[in-house]
Amino acid sequence: MIYILGGGLTGLSAAFSLSKQGKEIIVIEKNALIGGLAKTVKRGNFFYDYGPHRFHTKNKEILYELNELVGKELLLKNRKSKIYLNKKFIDYPLKVSAIFSLSLFEMSEVAFSYLAARIAERFAKGNKDNFETFVIARFGKKLYNIFFKPYTEKVWGMDCKKISSLWATQRIQITDPISAFVKMVFRMADERTAISQFYYPINGIGDIAYKYAEKVALRGGKIITNANIKKIEWTQNKINEIIYFKEGKENRERVKFMISTIPLPILISLLNPEPPKEILDASKKLYFRSSLFVFLAIKKKIISENHWIYFPQKEIEFGRISEMKNFSPKLYPKGKTGIVIEYFCNEGEGVWVWDDKKIITNCLKDLNMTIGLDESFIEEIFIERVPYTYPIYTVGYEKYFDIVVEFLRKFDNLIIAGRNGLHRYNNMDHAIEMGKLAAENVLGKKSKIENVGINDEYFEANE
Repeated sequence: MIYILGGGLTGLSAAFSLSKQGKEIIVIEKNALIGGLAKTVKRGNFFYDYGPHRFHTKNKEILYELNELVGKELLLKNRKSKIYLNKKFIDYPLKVSAIFSLSLFEMSEVAFSYLAARIAERFAKGNKDNFETFVIARFGKKLYNIFFKPYTEKVWGMDCKKISSLWATQRIQITDPISAFVKMVFRMADERTAISQFYYPINGIGDIAYKYAEKVALRGGKIITNANIKKIEWTQNKINEIIYFKEGKENRERVKFMISTIPLPILISLLNPEPPKEILDASKKLYFRSSLFVFLAIKKKIISENHWIYFPQKEIEFGRISEMKNFSPKLYPKGKTGIVIEYFCNEGEGVWVWDDKKIITNCLKDLNMTIGLDESFIEEIFIERVPYTYPIYTVGYEKYFDIVVEFLRKFDNLIIAGRNGLHRYNNMDHAIEMGKLAAENVLGKKSKIENVGINDEYFEANE
């Protein structure tokens, strides 16, 4: 039997591909709902995603498959997103308008800072292994302090000097406003632009996962939810058994092949016998950020026309809100809307351990101050805490990642893939592609899963 750990998009994509080839597969998912972060929850007549999700890809095979799965219910949306700064809503990704939203003095500072950074870059031989030095070298210190530093430190909960520059090169490839201004003045074309359109299923982003699951089930595959893995037994170079609990009952099953998309530290902790101390210690240095979501049903037709808005300021506790009705009007009853508010946090710390009453009180205060939402319009509010939402790229994390992965490569019948499985903050199309490649490896083809999403295929904002 082929076991797939994790019912997110990578695991489900692998299950879909393998079931298509007639393979016997079982997907083990610890939560009640499949889809990982890309799932949609229903509460009465309201539907919510776990933060904003937008599907875009240059992989024609994946786009074709998505159309086959979702069909005519796949919407094409024009992206609308803002950043809230100095009590103003500014276009995001950053455009020339972001510069002109500043005071004349600040605009001058940004320009001189940028020019100084570009000149220094020609002669500098300093270390740019961290986020701060990398971004300052590209945009200048003033723009870094205004736009990049506050939100990045809110997302990751740490000083930008401790964040690897790999994060900047992979995810913060935002159009340089100064360069954009020059291109605009001299009518120069930019061959690479930020993604302005995206696909979205009319019934919520979770519909992709649910459609995958339906196909897998039709082909005889099993998806077991609310299952807790206790141990993964191994000897020498092989995974032998998986032991998991479902409804209080222990299940012990033989493993022919295993695909793991769960966080690497968890996978290592489940192995029995226990891996060497060096491996355990390295896995504990692969950190994850968690999220706390506040879901609001609102008795108003619309709050704004934006899909999502970023809030970098420290005095505002949440980091991002998204209005699901703007993704699909079918997600909310007529005349009503709803928003999803995301707090970035560490599991067991800060807002994570606050009582719900405190969270709601603070949340409503910030919403009123920023988007002018009055409490009287709220029909329902509920909270959910989600661990392991973002793999953290700390400076030097690659060393610990390599140690863990090198150990796992000893197993002939184990493949790791996905955002958490490869400790990589990738997009939904990358997650699906990784699942496909994982399936190919099971079938004997040597596909390089680790190469997915490392090329500069398109500009991707910090989301």
